[in-house]
Amino acid sequence: MTASDPLKSGQDAPAYSIASEGLAGKRVVLCTHKGIENLHLRRSLVKGRLLVVGEAKTAQQLIEIVSNERPDIVVVDASINTMPLEDLVRRLLAEHPATLILLTDRPDFGERASQLGAAACLERPYSAQELLSSLQQTVTEA
Repeated sequence: MTASDPLKSGQDAPAYSIASEGLAGKRVVLCTHKGIENLHLRRSLVKGRLLVVGEAKTAQQLIEIVSNERPDIVVVDASINTMPLEDLVRRLLAEHPATLILLTDRPDFGERASQLGAAACLERPYSAQELLSSLQQTVTEA
């Protein structure tokens, strides 16, 4: 993994074993404007036995993909700038109530993410284990 890798290097090997039947087969849509992050997210999720059914780079693409694919989980970069985050989250959750995970660079964003309706918020850099553990916890709580 490179220095620009949003996932913490060296910590993703044991993560895949935690993706139990609670996560296996869950449908996921990704939305980040960072291609390398989508690549690492996809790799972690697929190894965790989740199905990545779509990837978007803009809010409008995300809305269309979520509408068509009806995923169980939507992972969104909180710094998306093609639509105000509040509007995007409100629209996604109103039209298709999937589990929403927000990714951020801001250590103080967790409370705001919760207020918006996100099930979880991950601060970069995060490990594959943190990603899958967060998904496992939110799916279990749902």
